[in-house]
Amino acid sequence: MPVAIDLSRVSVTFGTGEGAIEAISDVSLTVREGEFVSLIGHSGCGKSTLLRVIADILPPTTGHVEVLGVAPANARSQRAVSMVFQQSVLLPWETVLANVRMPLEVGPQIQRPSEAMSPHDALNLVELDGFENTYPSQLSGGMRQRVSIARALVTRPRILLMDEPFGALDELVRDTLNVELLRIWKETGMTIVFVTHSLQEAAFLSQRVAVMSRRPSRIAGTIPVELPEDRQISVKDSPELGRHVAQLRAMLDKG
Repeated sequence: MPVAIDLSRVSVTFGTGEGAIEAISDVSLTVREGEFVSLIGHSGCGKSTLLRVIADILPPTTGHVEVLGVAPANARSQRAVSMVFQQSVLLPWETVLANVRMPLEVGPQIQRPSEAMSPHDALNLVELDGFENTYPSQLSGGMRQRVSIARALVTRPRILLMDEPFGALDELVRDTLNVELLRIWKETGMTIVFVTHSLQEAAFLSQRVAVMSRRPSRIAGTIPVELPEDRQISVKDSPELGRHVAQLRAMLDKG
């Protein structure tokens, strides 16, 4: 498969002089097109920082980054990358439909209208059809996150970056959205890079999991996830997933 994301010896340092903090150091990672890769690590190790480098929100201090063969800024201007955050960050005075439509009305213009998804289709994809005229305050936390995912999908990005999008949700809602995310990933063929603190969630969702060490963080290692391609929620209780979780925990303990 072609390379979607290529990070080579990337470092990010905040501040200068004696007060400088090196968040990530010498990080190298390759993600192939269509892959689902999760990043895990201790709190404050730089997982979110790394996502922001890929998304062109934050420049690397040193190192080289390519996204779909071009610089992150070029990929962003082509609307090839979307990001979903832990909080849904919806506009409370706008309807669900208006919130989803927003990326089509601000930022760099999509070159061909056919490259975009209609807001209605994006809502159908996250199973929120019928809620177009609802306001965010009328939705549950899980439904608001579905809206934020629909908003990220409306430009038909080739890469979806997700920064602990389900971290604030209760376990049952989180389980449901995990299964829904896998369905959307298979239907769209996108590349997904997913940050989470949950070892179980990382193993359940991913094809590969990259483990980040403590700050200044490096990639301590990656493991392939060998689970059935069609993953129902019962897989979370399987011995196979338990073995992956134990392996990830051991890698974190060493980091």
